[in-house]
Amino acid sequence: MARRSGQVVIGASVVLGIAAIAVDDAIVSAGLVDLAAAVAVTGVFVGARRRPRGARTAWTLLGIALALWLVGDLCWDWFTIRNAEPPTVSVADIAYLAGYPVMVLASWRMLRMRSPRNNRDAVLDGMTLALAGAMLAWHTLVLPAAYEGMPGTEQFVAAAYPFGDVLLLTALSWIAFAPGRRSAPTWLLYGFCGSTLLLDIVYTVVPRIDATMSLGVVNALYPVSYSLLAAAALHPSVDELTTPVVEQITRLHPSRLAFLVLAVVTRPAIDTLAHFNAGTRELFSVAVGLLVTTVVLVRFVAVVRDRESAREELEFQASHDVLTGLLNRHLLTDRIAHAIAGNERDVTHVGVLYVDLDRFKAVNDTL
Repeated sequence: MARRSGQVVIGASVVLGIAAIAVDDAIVSAGLVDLAAAVAVTGVFVGARRRPRGARTAWTLLGIALALWLVGDLCWDWFTIRNAEPPTVSVADIAYLAGYPVMVLASWRMLRMRSPRNNRDAVLDGMTLALAGAMLAWHTLVLPAAYEGMPGTEQFVAAAYPFGDVLLLTALSWIAFAPGRRSAPTWLLYGFCGSTLLLDIVYTVVPRIDATMSLGVVNALYPVSYSLLAAAALHPSVDELTTPVVEQITRLHPSRLAFLVLAVVTRPAIDTLAHFNAGTRELFSVAVGLLVTTVVLVRFVAVVRDRESAREELEFQASHDVLTGLLNRHLLTDRIAHAIAGNERDVTHVGVLYVDLDRFKAVNDTL
């Protein structure tokens, strides 16, 4: 039943989005888009109410983030209807930008519930990708906006949106790097974060390429992206996203390693492009580049230390009894053999004391 509800939400958002693209009236089109977004927001809140108390907070935060974006859409549509030309900076921008930190807070909550004792690796990897994304956003979106002669407030808002996408990238990385199996709700969250991030980039870049190009199709696709989050919230196995997993030995998966390497080479790539474009090195990107390198080095050091600790733990478990921490039979036999060899060499005495407890095997096997 829950899975079917998610499919209905996705289907309704797609139908309303297609209708919004097909309708010629701008006001009706905007209303259909807002209705599709409202359906997705409702789906997230309904799914949140079905979750246990701890997980309910995370999903409620995700619903609040979507609701803030919907409020931004409604404000923007209202300005369009009233003035025909929305203001450059408005309440809509506050609502849009407020949704990004709420989204990160929700993903952090999920990560903490998924890995309550050891989430250091996922946090460091998320920071690495976020910092690399911040460098790219700075050079490709923020600096060009600063050179366009915008007023100070408009420059601030124009710079805030790319960094909001950096927060969205952080949320995506924390979800991706959390331990445990990847079920259908996880892939739906991937789709939501990835598609929203892509749509944000298109929405920001296209007007700078061609100011006359319509963004109606992009606006209509946002609710479809939101519906993926609603489908995840309504999925029967969604609780796996917030269920603690058994801690395992740290393994640096090849795909994860590729992400880290890509983050490290981001700074040199930017410097190379700046050199060929006769540009100058920006203090911001230099500082962030050094920070990325530092975080990645800390990450690799942590992996080495974890592997060494795991090796020592395995050696201890192989030679000691798990219940008592005393030597097991294998190591005891080895120690006795060494003692006998030393006795024969130094002419000393060796004794073995054997203590038997009646019915201890039955107690040990059952308790």
